[in-house]
Amino acid sequence: MAKLQGFNQLGLLIFCVCDYQFEPFDINEFVTFVKTRRRGFKMEIMVPDNKRKFESYYLELKRILDQQFTRFVDPLDKLPKNMTYVLIFFYKHPLCWTVS
Repeated sequence: MAKLQGFNQLGLLIFCVCDYQFEPFDINEFVTFVKTRRRGFKMEIMVPDNKRKFESYYLELKRILDQQFTRFVDPLDKLPKNMTYVLIFFYKHPLCWTVS
C-alpha cells in the first residue's frame, strides 16, 4: 500500500492475483490508503483462494472494514457514480463498502 500512496489521481484500482501470488497486506495501511483517496475512487480486490489459505486474513479484513466503512447492501449496479468504494470478492461473494 505504501508504494501506491503517491498515486493521488487514481480513479480505479483493480487488484486480481492468484492465491500463490498474494501476500496479505497491512489492513490498517489499506484503510488509510482508501480514506485518503479522492471522492469517487473505486477499488476492487479479487484473490481466488479455493484452498481457503487466507480465510482467517479475509475474516479480519472484513471485520475491520465493517468497523471503518459502511457496508453497501444494495445490488452493485446501484452504487452512485461519485461514491468511493471498496469491493472485495470473498470466495466468489462480493462484499462492498462505501467510504464517507
